[in-house]
Amino acid sequence: MSVRRVIVCAGGGDVAPWRAAFEALVPGVEVLDTPDGRGCDFAAVWAPSRAWLAALGPVRAVFSLGAGVDHLAPVLDALRGVPVVRIEDAGMADQMVECAMLAALSTQRRAHTYAAQQRSSRWEKHPVIARAAMPVAVLGLGALGGPVARALADFGYPVQGWSRRLRAIEGVRCFAGREGLREALSTAMVAVNLLPLTDATRALFDREVLGWMPRGATFVNLARGAHVVDDDLRALLEAGHLAHAVLDVFEREPLDAQSPWWTHPAVTITPHIAARSIPEACAAQMVEKFARLDAGLAVGGLVDPDAGY
Repeated sequence: MSVRRVIVCAGGGDVAPWRAAFEALVPGVEVLDTPDGRGCDFAAVWAPSRAWLAALGPVRAVFSLGAGVDHLAPVLDALRGVPVVRIEDAGMADQMVECAMLAALSTQRRAHTYAAQQRSSRWEKHPVIARAAMPVAVLGLGALGGPVARALADFGYPVQGWSRRLRAIEGVRCFAGREGLREALSTAMVAVNLLPLTDATRALFDREVLGWMPRGATFVNLARGAHVVDDDLRALLEAGHLAHAVLDVFEREPLDAQSPWWTHPAVTITPHIAARSIPEACAAQMVEKFARLDAGLAVGGLVDPDAGY
């Protein structure tokens, strides 16, 4: 069965790039952005409402428009019996590697310190930090975290990886479980969060867990804002236990203009741009995965509703 109808819910974003991507792949495909009740071969969605889903009509699969599926958590029960599939990489892993590498290099080369010195017209040199002397923890070793951990290790950083289930990655010391998390963080001068957001990881990074990092470390959040207890992170930064935080994600986005994060001297903010969905690559993956589902074949990225990812 070929793809004839696709419906896209872009979460308030522009549907036009997705329509162009699907039309370039599948000549004659009908791409909708408003449910008409007649159903489609599959839906490609970001944060759909229950009302939108109720008006959808039958679909044979639902695809997330990004690597995360926490945006579907409020409606997963309404999708029982329908395969829900997340995007795997599709160009996002390379972007995430770049962002994590930038954070690690900025810490190693003291970019934040020298930027502050520039603002106060202060000329002061600091000791060189060798890559081998700067352990990095990568938290979450899936489709994005795995490539990040490998790239950092290949570049010469000692890398500790942590995930819910114990993984094996060449060149990376891997841990699982709460004690494993503590061990992974205990020597990490940079910790990069790439975990999925689930009930088990929501508010994971509180004062206790962040406090396991060594004094002077940098915390990098590239996953979801709800992973972090903001007040606890702020307290550890202001106490000097953590030297810096790189925050690409926040619990409420866009970040409110009055948020104290904007002006915090120990925080670098980016507007959720660490890894953005590329419509052409994502659409190609969805069409390929739908063909496999249609043929009764296994696909990667199939979401376990009970696990939440």
